[in-house]
Amino acid sequence: MRQPFGLVSLSGGKGNNRGIGRLIGQLISPDHAKDRPWTPRHPSPARRNATDVSQTVTDVTAALKTAVGQLSEAIATAREPGKPLATIAAITREAPLASLFVAFLFGVALTRRR
Repeated sequence: MRQPFGLVSLSGGKGNNRGIGRLIGQLISPDHAKDRPWTPRHPSPARRNATDVSQTVTDVTAALKTAVGQLSEAIATAREPGKPLATIAAITREAPLASLFVAFLFGVALTRRR
């Protein structure tokens, strides 16, 4: 009987179907390989750590995308006419130097409180 992938029987004799080659052939047969990719039975600590880091990065990225989306939505809402950011933008366009002075005083007041 021909073994998959050209494996030969390692049992030591002809006609013995319980050889290591047959066992290996059954483990890595083409039908079995189509079902799922090969993964080690016991991944190394480095591979587990890399997987954990990859999952953490994926989670942080998803959370950051959500936060940026919510912040962008809040800014867009605040820029609508009559809302606070629209009012501040209009005042800044009319009197940029006065707005800068007010912002400076606001910053000084905040730093002195702390």
